Amino acid sequence: DHPYQSAIADFRQKSIISGFPDGTLRPEWSLTRAEAVKIVTLATQEYLRRYDEDAYENRRNPFSDTDDDAWYYPSLLRSVHAGYIKGFADGTFRPAQNVTVAEATSMVSKAFDIESPDLGAVWYERFIRSLAGLHALPVSIRAQSEPIKRGELIEMLWRLANHVQSRPSLTAEDLLTKECVDGEDSFIPKVDMRRVRIAWLGLYNDVRTARGLTPY
Repeated sequence: DHPYQSAIADFRQKSIISGFPDGTLRPEWSLTRAEAVKIVTLATQEYLRRYDEDAYENRRNPFSDTDDDAWYYPSLLRSVHAGYIKGFADGTFRPAQNVTVAEATSMVSKAFDIESPDLGAVWYERFIRSLAGLHALPVSIRAQSEPIKRGELIEMLWRLANHVQSRPSLTAEDLLTKECVDGEDSFIPKVDMRRVRIAWLGLYNDVRTARGLTPY
């Protein structure tokens, strides 16, 4: 009865996902960059065949924090060759870092070679608008700045791979107008989180002032 069961079952049958050794999938868990790269690469194999295989095989490891024998390395190399992963300015990939919704929309749009006109005030707006137009944004996504969940990425990829546009989807405005959402700390009984945030901001601004920076 999971809302993304159709996508999960299809990708499991196609060996795009395999879950954890204990037999769970954990669809509500966030994804690391390494996990996301492997799932996206396996889900877009048909699209990736347009790239020259010899050039892919002869590629060298472009990242300083990634080993050639890492479980996700073949997928990472293919994603770099295909152009939907570039890493960071310091030459790292940061495989254990969580992937946000905004980052996932960029990765998925590029992997499927979806036309995304370079429009908008922020870098990710073009990708969100393109995927929203294809009804590929699962309704459980709450904000573009949050880590994307395993089930959400699977559902997004499944819709695009199978040209499914009949399922409920967020609009671009649903995400672009929500920078953040209330977290679980907002519901801690007898704790005034507004006062906690004010105190934390005060400590942060003390450091900024000491360094000659303008306080927030």
